[in-house]
Amino acid sequence: MKKPIKIIEENRPKIDEAFDLANGRAGANTLLGSAAYSIAKDAEKELEDRGLPVSRRAGAKATYTPAGPPRSYKYSMTTTTFEIERNSNGWRLMSVEKTKVYPRSAGGMNLTVTRAQADVVMQHALKGLRIAAPEAGEELSETADA
Repeated sequence: MKKPIKIIEENRPKIDEAFDLANGRAGANTLLGSAAYSIAKDAEKELEDRGLPVSRRAGAKATYTPAGPPRSYKYSMTTTTFEIERNSNGWRLMSVEKTKVYPRSAGGMNLTVTRAQADVVMQHALKGLRIAAPEAGEELSETADA
């Protein structure tokens, strides 16, 4: 994939083509372009649920790789992994490639936020809470300042 593709309905053919190129001849257990739309929706909801305002979401990234096969399966399985990134006006498909997953390996979405975004999420999580003074001998943690 040469350049990012904005994840909007008008770009569905380009996204499908990117997944088809990455998958090559592999068909079973690989992802389709529709997975990018689904993960973008899930990532956006996660950021919303954690209290991150829309205006502060640019820079967040999500990667998705399916889980590995069950333990009874003895070999690696070929599948697809991809990365999306949020900018000021939506999600973009940054990369998509074929990969191998192994039996019982965890899969799913991994969401990465910037340090500034993490600070906003932390403030949201602690809103309305009072943090007790440390007891004798106890050190202040970084989150106590939030």
